[in-house]
Amino acid sequence: MRTALLFPGQGGYEQGVLGAVVAESAAAESVLNRVEEAGREFGYGPLRPFLCTRDAGRAEPPPSDLLIFATSVTAYSALTDRGLSPDLLIGHSFGEWSALACAGSVEIEDAIRMICERITFLQEFAPEGGMLALNATDDRARHLIGLLDDPAVSLAVDNGPDQTVLSGPHEALEHAARIATATHLRSMRLAVRLPFHNGHMLAATARRLERSALEAPVRRPLIPCYSPLLGRAVDSANDVREIVLRHLTDEVRFREALLHAYQRGVRRFVECGARNVLTGLVRASLPRGALAVAPWAVPGQDWHELLSVPAGTGELPEPTRDLPEAGTAAERAPAPETTAPIRAADPLLPASEQTAEHYVAALRTAYADRLGFPPELLDDGIDIEADLGVDSIKQLEVFSSVRTAFGLAEPSTDVRVTAHTTLESLAELLTTLAPARDLRA
Repeated sequence: MRTALLFPGQGGYEQGVLGAVVAESAAAESVLNRVEEAGREFGYGPLRPFLCTRDAGRAEPPPSDLLIFATSVTAYSALTDRGLSPDLLIGHSFGEWSALACAGSVEIEDAIRMICERITFLQEFAPEGGMLALNATDDRARHLIGLLDDPAVSLAVDNGPDQTVLSGPHEALEHAARIATATHLRSMRLAVRLPFHNGHMLAATARRLERSALEAPVRRPLIPCYSPLLGRAVDSANDVREIVLRHLTDEVRFREALLHAYQRGVRRFVECGARNVLTGLVRASLPRGALAVAPWAVPGQDWHELLSVPAGTGELPEPTRDLPEAGTAAERAPAPETTAPIRAADPLLPASEQTAEHYVAALRTAYADRLGFPPELLDDGIDIEADLGVDSIKQLEVFSSVRTAFGLAEPSTDVRVTAHTTLESLAELLTTLAPARDLRA
Protein backbone atom coordinates (compact mmCIF):
# COMPACT_ATOMS: atom_id res chain seq x y z
CA MET A 1 0.00 0.00 0.00
CA ARG A 2 1.54 3.31 -1.08
CA THR A 3 1.99 5.65 1.87
CA ALA A 4 2.30 9.42 2.25
CA LEU A 5 3.51 11.06 5.44
CA LEU A 6 1.79 14.34 6.29
CA PHE A 7 3.60 17.00 8.32
CA PRO A 8 1.34 19.47 10.16
CA GLY A 9 2.01 23.11 10.93
CA GLN A 10 -0.31 24.59 13.54
CA GLY A 11 -1.70 21.88 15.81
CA GLY A 12 1.27 19.58 15.31
CA TYR A 13 2.45 19.75 18.94
CA GLU A 14 1.08 18.21 22.13
CA GLN A 15 3.04 18.28 25.38
CA GLY A 16 4.57 14.94 26.34
CA VAL A 17 3.60 13.15 23.16
CA LEU A 18 7.13 11.90 22.45
CA GLY A 19 7.90 10.35 25.84
CA ALA A 20 7.25 6.73 24.90
CA VAL A 21 8.51 7.24 21.34
CA VAL A 22 11.93 8.45 22.44
CA ALA A 23 12.16 5.81 25.18
CA GLU A 24 11.81 2.93 22.70
CA SER A 25 13.61 4.32 19.63
CA ALA A 26 17.30 5.16 19.73
CA ALA A 27 16.94 6.82 16.31
CA ALA A 28 14.18 9.10 17.61
CA GLU A 29 16.23 10.04 20.67
CA SER A 30 19.23 10.85 18.48
CA VAL A 31 17.18 13.18 16.29
CA LEU A 32 15.63 14.91 19.29
CA ASN A 33 19.11 15.45 20.74
CA ARG A 34 20.18 17.13 17.48
CA VAL A 35 17.14 19.41 17.46
CA GLU A 36 17.61 20.34 21.10
CA GLU A 37 21.32 21.06 20.70
CA ALA A 38 20.74 23.21 17.61
CA GLY A 39 17.98 25.16 19.34
CA ARG A 40 20.18 25.75 22.38
CA GLU A 41 22.71 27.57 20.18
CA PHE A 42 20.04 30.20 19.53
CA GLY A 43 19.02 30.48 23.15
CA TYR A 44 15.98 28.19 23.02
CA GLY A 45 15.57 25.28 25.36
CA PRO A 46 15.19 22.93 26.90
CA LEU A 47 12.81 21.16 24.50
CA ARG A 48 12.74 17.69 26.04
CA PRO A 49 10.58 18.54 29.11
CA PHE A 50 7.84 19.83 26.80
CA LEU A 51 8.08 16.99 24.31
CA CYS A 52 8.61 14.00 26.57
CA THR A 53 6.83 14.82 29.85
CA ARG A 54 3.35 16.01 30.74
CA ASP A 55 4.67 18.47 33.33
CA ALA A 56 7.51 20.80 32.41
CA GLY A 57 7.39 22.62 35.72
CA ARG A 58 8.10 26.33 35.56
CA ALA A 59 10.36 26.16 32.53
CA GLU A 60 9.64 28.78 29.87
CA PRO A 61 8.24 27.02 26.78
CA PRO A 62 10.25 27.42 23.57
CA PRO A 63 8.52 28.92 20.51
CA SER A 64 5.78 26.66 19.15
CA ASP A 65 7.50 26.45 15.76
CA LEU A 66 10.47 24.68 17.32
CA LEU A 67 8.21 22.29 19.21
CA ILE A 68 6.21 21.47 16.08
CA PHE A 69 9.36 20.87 14.02
CA ALA A 70 10.93 18.75 16.77
CA THR A 71 7.75 16.66 17.10
CA SER A 72 7.55 15.91 13.38
CA VAL A 73 11.19 15.06 12.69
CA THR A 74 11.42 12.92 15.83
CA ALA A 75 8.17 11.11 14.99
CA TYR A 76 9.44 10.56 11.45
CA SER A 77 12.64 8.95 12.72
CA ALA A 78 10.57 6.64 14.96
CA LEU A 79 8.35 5.60 12.06
CA THR A 80 11.23 4.86 9.71
CA ASP A 81 13.13 3.15 12.52
CA ARG A 82 10.09 0.91 12.84
CA GLY A 83 10.39 -0.01 9.15
CA LEU A 84 7.94 2.39 7.48
CA SER A 85 9.21 3.37 4.05
CA PRO A 86 7.15 6.33 2.77
CA ASP A 87 6.48 6.89 -0.91
CA LEU A 88 5.71 10.60 -0.59
CA LEU A 89 6.12 13.44 1.94
CA ILE A 90 3.71 16.40 2.13
CA GLY A 91 4.02 19.33 4.53
CA HIS A 92 1.14 21.62 5.46
CA SER A 93 2.09 25.29 5.88
CA PHE A 94 4.99 25.43 8.37
CA GLY A 95 5.04 21.63 8.14
CA GLU A 96 6.90 21.99 4.84
CA TRP A 97 10.06 22.71 6.88
CA SER A 98 9.69 19.33 8.60
CA ALA A 99 8.95 17.54 5.32
CA LEU A 100 12.05 19.00 3.65
CA ALA A 101 14.27 18.07 6.59
CA CYS A 102 12.93 14.49 6.61
CA ALA A 103 13.32 14.28 2.83
CA GLY A 104 17.03 15.06 3.19
CA SER A 105 16.80 18.45 1.45
CA VAL A 106 18.16 20.35 4.44
CA GLU A 107 20.07 19.23 7.51
CA ILE A 108 18.26 19.51 10.83
CA GLU A 109 20.79 22.06 12.14
CA ASP A 110 20.38 24.29 9.06
CA ALA A 111 16.61 24.05 9.29
CA ILE A 112 16.73 25.06 12.98
CA ARG A 113 18.90 28.06 12.12
CA MET A 114 16.45 29.27 9.46
CA ILE A 115 13.47 28.61 11.73
CA CYS A 116 15.06 30.63 14.53
CA GLU A 117 15.76 33.51 12.14
CA ARG A 118 12.15 33.27 11.01
CA ILE A 119 10.95 33.46 14.62
CA THR A 120 13.05 36.60 15.21
CA PHE A 121 11.91 38.38 12.06
CA LEU A 122 8.24 37.58 12.69
CA GLN A 123 8.47 38.87 16.25
CA GLU A 124 10.20 42.09 15.23
CA PHE A 125 8.77 43.02 11.86
CA ALA A 126 5.52 41.21 11.02
CA PRO A 127 2.30 43.26 11.24
CA GLU A 128 -0.41 41.93 13.49
CA GLY A 129 -3.36 40.16 11.96
CA GLY A 130 -5.03 36.80 12.04
CA MET A 131 -6.71 33.98 10.20
CA LEU A 132 -10.36 32.98 9.78
CA ALA A 133 -11.52 29.46 8.89
CA LEU A 134 -14.66 29.06 6.77
CA ASN A 135 -16.73 25.98 5.89
CA ALA A 136 -16.68 27.01 2.24
CA THR A 137 -15.10 26.00 -1.05
CA ASP A 138 -12.24 28.12 -2.28
CA ASP A 139 -14.50 29.57 -5.00
CA ARG A 140 -17.00 30.75 -2.42
CA ALA A 141 -14.24 32.06 -0.16
CA ARG A 142 -12.89 34.14 -3.06
CA HIS A 143 -16.36 35.57 -3.64
CA LEU A 144 -16.49 36.58 0.03
CA ILE A 145 -13.09 38.26 -0.30
CA GLY A 146 -14.47 40.15 -3.30
CA LEU A 147 -17.32 41.46 -1.17
CA LEU A 148 -14.82 42.77 1.38
CA ASP A 149 -12.95 44.74 -1.30
CA ASP A 150 -9.86 44.83 0.93
CA PRO A 151 -6.53 43.98 -0.76
CA ALA A 152 -5.04 43.03 2.62
CA VAL A 153 -7.30 39.95 2.87
CA SER A 154 -6.01 36.80 1.16
CA LEU A 155 -7.18 33.26 0.66
CA ALA A 156 -4.45 31.60 2.73
CA VAL A 157 -5.34 27.89 2.77
CA ASP A 158 -7.48 25.52 0.71
CA ASN A 159 -7.81 22.54 3.04
CA GLY A 160 -10.65 20.62 1.44
CA PRO A 161 -14.08 20.77 -0.22
CA ASP A 162 -15.59 22.60 2.76
CA GLN A 163 -12.67 24.24 4.59
CA THR A 164 -10.77 27.32 3.55
CA VAL A 165 -8.86 29.89 5.59
CA LEU A 166 -8.62 33.65 5.10
CA SER A 167 -5.72 35.80 6.28
CA GLY A 168 -5.72 39.53 6.97
CA PRO A 169 -6.09 42.41 9.44
CA HIS A 170 -8.26 41.81 12.52
CA GLU A 171 -10.96 44.31 11.55
CA ALA A 172 -11.28 42.94 8.02
CA LEU A 173 -11.60 39.39 9.36
CA GLU A 174 -14.34 40.49 11.74
CA HIS A 175 -16.17 41.94 8.74
CA ALA A 176 -15.61 38.68 6.85
CA ALA A 177 -17.10 36.72 9.76
CA ARG A 178 -20.23 38.90 9.69
CA ILE A 179 -20.62 38.33 5.93
CA ALA A 180 -20.14 34.60 6.46
CA THR A 181 -22.92 34.54 9.05
CA ALA A 182 -25.23 36.50 6.75
CA THR A 183 -24.62 34.01 3.92
CA HIS A 184 -25.14 30.95 6.16
CA LEU A 185 -21.47 30.01 6.41
CA ARG A 186 -19.75 29.01 9.64
CA SER A 187 -16.55 30.80 10.56
CA MET A 188 -13.98 30.53 13.34
CA ARG A 189 -10.99 32.66 14.24
CA LEU A 190 -7.79 30.64 14.52
CA ALA A 191 -5.48 30.97 17.50
CA VAL A 192 -2.69 32.76 15.63
CA ARG A 193 -1.57 36.36 15.97
CA LEU A 194 -0.13 36.77 12.46
CA PRO A 195 -1.68 36.82 8.96
CA PHE A 196 0.24 33.85 7.52
CA HIS A 197 0.21 33.14 3.78
CA ASN A 198 -0.60 36.74 2.97
CA GLY A 199 1.55 38.38 0.31
CA HIS A 200 0.12 41.84 0.96
CA MET A 201 1.00 41.88 4.66
CA LEU A 202 4.08 39.64 4.97
CA ALA A 203 6.06 40.30 1.78
CA ALA A 204 8.47 42.67 3.52
CA THR A 205 9.08 40.19 6.34
CA ALA A 206 9.62 37.36 3.85
CA ARG A 207 12.30 39.39 2.07
CA ARG A 208 14.34 39.44 5.30
CA LEU A 209 14.65 35.65 4.98
CA GLU A 210 16.12 35.84 1.48
CA ARG A 211 19.73 35.77 2.60
CA SER A 212 19.39 32.63 4.72
CA ALA A 213 17.30 30.95 2.00
CA LEU A 214 19.89 31.67 -0.68
CA GLU A 215 22.92 30.76 1.44
CA ALA A 216 21.57 27.63 3.12
CA PRO A 217 23.07 24.33 1.90
CA VAL A 218 20.07 22.56 0.42
CA ARG A 219 19.60 19.81 -2.14
CA ARG A 220 16.98 17.93 -4.07
CA PRO A 221 14.85 15.68 -1.82
CA LEU A 222 16.06 12.11 -1.43
CA ILE A 223 12.43 11.00 -0.96
CA PRO A 224 9.61 12.21 -3.26
CA CYS A 225 8.21 15.40 -1.78
CA TYR A 226 5.19 17.46 -2.89
CA SER A 227 4.82 21.13 -1.94
CA PRO A 228 1.31 22.57 -1.46
CA LEU A 229 2.94 26.02 -1.68
CA LEU A 230 4.51 25.39 -5.08
CA GLY A 231 1.61 23.22 -6.23
CA ARG A 232 4.01 20.61 -7.59
CA ALA A 233 6.73 18.12 -6.73
CA VAL A 234 9.96 19.43 -5.21
CA ASP A 235 12.54 18.50 -7.83
CA SER A 236 15.60 20.65 -7.15
CA ALA A 237 17.57 22.67 -4.63
CA ASN A 238 16.08 25.81 -6.19
CA ASP A 239 12.60 24.46 -5.41
CA VAL A 240 13.62 24.11 -1.76
CA ARG A 241 14.84 27.71 -1.67
CA GLU A 242 11.65 28.87 -3.34
CA ILE A 243 9.57 27.23 -0.59
CA VAL A 244 11.61 29.04 2.07
CA LEU A 245 11.13 32.35 0.23
CA ARG A 246 7.40 31.91 -0.39
CA HIS A 247 6.17 30.12 2.74
CA LEU A 248 4.95 33.31 4.45
CA THR A 249 3.20 34.81 1.44
CA ASP A 250 1.71 32.08 -0.76
CA GLU A 251 -1.50 30.09 -0.50
CA VAL A 252 -1.38 26.54 0.88
CA ARG A 253 -3.18 24.28 -1.61
CA PHE A 254 -3.37 21.23 0.59
CA ARG A 255 -6.48 19.74 -1.03
CA GLU A 256 -4.65 19.76 -4.36
CA ALA A 257 -1.71 17.98 -2.71
CA LEU A 258 -3.99 15.21 -1.43
CA LEU A 259 -5.54 14.79 -4.88
CA HIS A 260 -2.05 14.62 -6.39
CA ALA A 261 -1.08 11.84 -3.98
CA TYR A 262 -4.29 9.87 -4.51
CA GLN A 263 -3.91 10.06 -8.29
CA ARG A 264 -0.49 8.51 -7.97
CA GLY A 265 -1.74 5.53 -6.07
CA VAL A 266 -1.26 6.66 -2.45
CA ARG A 267 -3.95 5.08 -0.30
CA ARG A 268 -2.52 5.45 3.22
CA PHE A 269 -1.89 8.87 4.77
CA VAL A 270 -0.01 8.96 8.09
CA GLU A 271 0.13 12.14 10.15
CA CYS A 272 3.65 12.81 11.36
CA GLY A 273 2.61 14.95 14.30
CA ALA A 274 0.95 14.88 17.69
CA ARG A 275 -2.72 15.13 16.68
CA ASN A 276 -5.12 14.36 13.84
CA VAL A 277 -5.27 17.77 12.19
CA LEU A 278 -4.45 16.57 8.68
CA THR A 279 -5.97 13.09 8.68
CA GLY A 280 -9.39 14.69 9.12
CA LEU A 281 -8.76 16.63 5.91
CA VAL A 282 -7.91 13.36 4.14
CA ARG A 283 -11.29 11.91 5.10
CA ALA A 284 -13.08 15.05 3.92
CA SER A 285 -11.23 15.36 0.61
CA LEU A 286 -10.70 11.83 -0.70
CA PRO A 287 -12.78 8.70 -1.37
CA ARG A 288 -13.36 6.35 1.52
CA GLY A 289 -10.72 3.98 0.16
CA ALA A 290 -8.06 6.39 1.45
CA LEU A 291 -6.83 5.28 4.87
CA ALA A 292 -6.01 8.10 7.32
CA VAL A 293 -3.79 7.21 10.29
CA ALA A 294 -2.89 9.50 13.21
CA PRO A 295 -0.54 7.37 15.35
CA TRP A 296 -0.29 9.74 18.32
CA ALA A 297 -3.69 11.44 18.30
CA VAL A 298 -5.07 9.30 21.14
CA PRO A 299 -2.86 9.04 24.25
CA GLY A 300 -1.92 5.46 25.03
CA GLN A 301 -3.00 3.91 21.74
CA ASP A 302 -0.60 1.43 20.16
CA TRP A 303 0.77 3.29 17.14
CA HIS A 304 2.62 0.17 16.00
CA GLU A 305 -0.68 -1.63 15.36
CA LEU A 306 -1.95 1.28 13.29
CA LEU A 307 0.98 0.84 10.94
CA SER A 308 0.81 -2.93 10.56
CA VAL A 309 -0.14 -2.85 6.85
CA PRO A 310 3.00 -3.29 4.70
CA ALA A 311 4.08 -0.12 2.93
CA GLY A 312 6.91 1.26 0.86
CA THR A 313 6.59 0.16 -2.74
CA GLY A 314 9.41 2.10 -4.27
CA GLU A 315 9.32 5.03 -6.62
CA LEU A 316 5.99 6.59 -7.54
CA PRO A 317 4.82 6.21 -11.15
CA GLU A 318 4.30 9.21 -13.35
CA PRO A 319 0.66 10.32 -13.55
CA THR A 320 -1.36 9.36 -16.60
CA ARG A 321 -3.34 12.59 -16.42
CA ASP A 322 -2.58 16.13 -15.34
CA LEU A 323 -4.32 17.32 -12.19
CA PRO A 324 -6.51 20.36 -12.92
CA GLU A 325 -6.06 23.53 -10.92
CA ALA A 326 -7.81 23.26 -7.58
CA GLY A 327 -10.97 25.26 -7.11
CA THR A 328 -11.73 25.85 -10.78
CA ALA A 329 -14.32 24.58 -13.21
CA ALA A 330 -11.57 22.41 -14.68
CA GLU A 331 -11.99 20.04 -11.74
CA ARG A 332 -15.41 19.10 -13.02
CA ALA A 333 -14.33 18.61 -16.61
CA PRO A 334 -13.07 15.33 -18.06
CA ALA A 335 -9.30 14.97 -17.88
CA PRO A 336 -7.28 15.18 -21.11
CA GLU A 337 -7.16 11.95 -23.05
CA THR A 338 -3.85 10.09 -23.04
CA THR A 339 -4.75 7.34 -25.50
CA ALA A 340 -7.01 7.15 -28.52
CA PRO A 341 -10.02 9.34 -27.60
CA ILE A 342 -13.25 7.68 -26.58
CA ARG A 343 -16.31 9.54 -27.76
CA ALA A 344 -18.04 11.22 -24.84
CA ALA A 345 -21.46 10.00 -23.84
CA ASP A 346 -24.09 11.74 -25.95
CA PRO A 347 -27.77 11.42 -24.97
CA LEU A 348 -28.76 12.39 -28.51
CA LEU A 349 -27.24 9.26 -29.97
CA PRO A 350 -29.58 6.32 -30.58
CA ALA A 351 -29.38 3.72 -27.82
CA SER A 352 -28.01 1.22 -30.33
CA GLU A 353 -24.90 3.41 -30.79
CA GLN A 354 -24.19 3.87 -27.09
CA THR A 355 -21.52 1.65 -25.55
CA ALA A 356 -20.62 0.69 -22.01
CA GLU A 357 -17.67 3.10 -22.27
CA HIS A 358 -20.06 5.97 -22.98
CA TYR A 359 -22.12 5.09 -19.93
CA VAL A 360 -19.04 4.76 -17.72
CA ALA A 361 -17.97 8.28 -18.75
CA ALA A 362 -21.42 9.64 -17.97
CA LEU A 363 -21.61 7.87 -14.62
CA ARG A 364 -18.11 9.01 -13.66
CA THR A 365 -19.02 12.63 -14.39
CA ALA A 366 -22.34 12.35 -12.54
CA TYR A 367 -20.74 10.90 -9.40
CA ALA A 368 -17.86 13.40 -9.53
CA ASP A 369 -20.33 16.28 -9.69
CA ARG A 370 -22.35 14.86 -6.82
CA LEU A 371 -19.29 14.27 -4.59
CA GLY A 372 -17.20 17.28 -5.54
CA PHE A 373 -14.24 15.15 -6.70
CA PRO A 374 -12.32 15.52 -9.97
CA PRO A 375 -13.59 12.72 -12.28
CA GLU A 376 -10.13 11.18 -12.53
CA LEU A 377 -10.25 10.20 -8.85
CA LEU A 378 -12.99 7.70 -9.63
CA ASP A 379 -10.71 4.89 -10.70
CA ASP A 380 -11.80 1.92 -12.76
CA GLY A 381 -13.27 -0.68 -10.43
CA ILE A 382 -13.81 1.71 -7.52
CA ASP A 383 -16.57 0.53 -5.19
CA ILE A 384 -19.26 3.20 -5.04
CA GLU A 385 -20.38 2.45 -1.50
CA ALA A 386 -17.28 0.97 0.15
CA ASP A 387 -14.73 3.38 -1.37
CA LEU A 388 -16.80 6.50 -2.00
CA GLY A 389 -19.25 6.24 0.89
CA VAL A 390 -22.31 6.85 -1.31
CA ASP A 391 -25.49 5.54 0.29
CA SER A 392 -28.12 3.59 -1.63
CA ILE A 393 -30.51 6.53 -2.02
CA LYS A 394 -27.85 8.68 -3.69
CA GLN A 395 -26.80 5.74 -5.85
CA LEU A 396 -30.35 5.39 -7.13
CA GLU A 397 -30.60 9.14 -7.73
CA VAL A 398 -27.41 9.23 -9.81
CA PHE A 399 -28.34 6.11 -11.76
CA SER A 400 -31.80 7.53 -12.46
CA SER A 401 -30.38 10.85 -13.67
CA VAL A 402 -28.03 9.14 -16.13
CA ARG A 403 -30.71 6.69 -17.29
CA THR A 404 -33.16 9.55 -17.87
CA ALA A 405 -30.57 11.64 -19.72
CA PHE A 406 -30.13 8.80 -22.21
CA GLY A 407 -33.87 8.20 -22.56
CA LEU A 408 -33.73 4.67 -21.20
CA ALA A 409 -36.54 2.76 -19.54
CA GLU A 410 -36.45 1.74 -15.90
CA PRO A 411 -35.00 -1.68 -15.16
CA SER A 412 -37.43 -4.47 -14.35
CA THR A 413 -38.60 -4.84 -10.76
CA ASP A 414 -36.43 -7.91 -10.21
CA VAL A 415 -33.23 -5.91 -10.86
CA ARG A 416 -31.59 -4.36 -7.78
CA VAL A 417 -29.58 -1.36 -8.99
CA THR A 418 -27.57 -1.03 -5.76
CA ALA A 419 -26.23 -4.55 -6.23
CA HIS A 420 -24.12 -3.07 -9.06
CA THR A 421 -21.31 -1.55 -7.06
CA THR A 422 -18.90 -0.23 -9.73
CA LEU A 423 -19.22 2.20 -12.60
CA GLU A 424 -18.50 -0.60 -15.04
CA SER A 425 -21.22 -2.81 -13.60
CA LEU A 426 -23.76 0.01 -13.73
CA ALA A 427 -22.77 0.78 -17.30
CA GLU A 428 -23.38 -2.84 -18.30
CA LEU A 429 -26.81 -2.61 -16.70
CA LEU A 430 -27.57 0.50 -18.75
CA THR A 431 -26.68 -1.33 -21.97
CA THR A 432 -29.45 -3.84 -21.23
CA LEU A 433 -32.21 -1.23 -20.90
CA ALA A 434 -34.55 -0.50 -23.77
CA PRO A 435 -35.18 3.08 -24.94
CA ALA A 436 -38.15 4.53 -23.09
CA ARG A 437 -39.76 5.65 -26.36
CA ASP A 438 -39.81 2.04 -27.61
CA LEU A 439 -41.88 1.02 -24.59
CA ARG A 440 -44.31 3.87 -25.18
CA ALA A 441 -44.85 2.69 -28.75
